[in-house]
Amino acid sequence: MQPGQYAFDQPHLRHRLVPQVESGTLMERDRRMQLSSSLEMLGIVLLELCFGELLEEQPYRTKHPSFGYGPIERIFYVAAAKEWHREVEEEAGYEYAVAVGWCLGGMLSTPSNEWRTEMFQKVVHPLESCYGHLPQHIQL
Repeated sequence: MQPGQYAFDQPHLRHRLVPQVESGTLMERDRRMQLSSSLEMLGIVLLELCFGELLEEQPYRTKHPSFGYGPIERIFYVAAAKEWHREVEEEAGYEYAVAVGWCLGGMLSTPSNEWRTEMFQKVVHPLESCYGHLPQHIQL
């Protein structure tokens, strides 16, 4: 593909996700925190797709100080995302709101050996259902 051309039928993300670390070097708690961080970022991406705007430009985020990239910054991003999440159901419906909410923290109450099943039920299925509600004439 040439620079400046985009394949609209393929996903493109500009978010910096949590860096991957070799799984053999992580303890179970560390893996769980890495998973939680990645899912929180997915929740933020889903919010931004829902509203067509960046979280960092929202009043929910701009009211907090900025510390660059790190654990403190992540806390403020997630807090802002959880506030913004309150508007999702009205904008995109209950199913989409459930998917975003689970990504932003619902998985923390899920036993570590069941998160994939829960994610499938709470995120993948609702998003698939939302996709099914889109008009069929949308061209990608």
